[in-house]
Amino acid sequence: MRERLALLVLAAVAAVVLVLAAWFAQRHNPDETEPAAAADQTLARGRQLFADLQCQLCHSLGGAGNPRLPLDGVGARLEPADIRDSIRGEYREVSATAKERKLRYRELPGDDLDALVVFLAGQRETGAP
Repeated sequence: MRERLALLVLAAVAAVVLVLAAWFAQRHNPDETEPAAAADQTLARGRQLFADLQCQLCHSLGGAGNPRLPLDGVGARLEPADIRDSIRGEYREVSATAKERKLRYRELPGDDLDALVVFLAGQRETGAP
């Protein structure tokens, strides 16, 4: 009888330890796939916005679009804040004509502007693919 009771207590203690270990592991090791998935969605949204907003009419990327103003490697040349300012026509090196054309981008929702910045900041290679 004592052996049986000891085994029962041992099993209960082991179960509690396993539950607490699982809880501790979950709490201190968050799932890192969610941020990666969110980043992938933001990048994809930025790529789609680049196409939807017809940015290629003024800029080229990867050899496609207007070669006059290439954006290849823009992520290596500019910080994300500068890319954001450039999109909105607020960057110091944007001409007066470009500033006028970029007024419409100031109306972009914040999430869309952020996605476009993430996409362009990821353009670190120069030249066509």
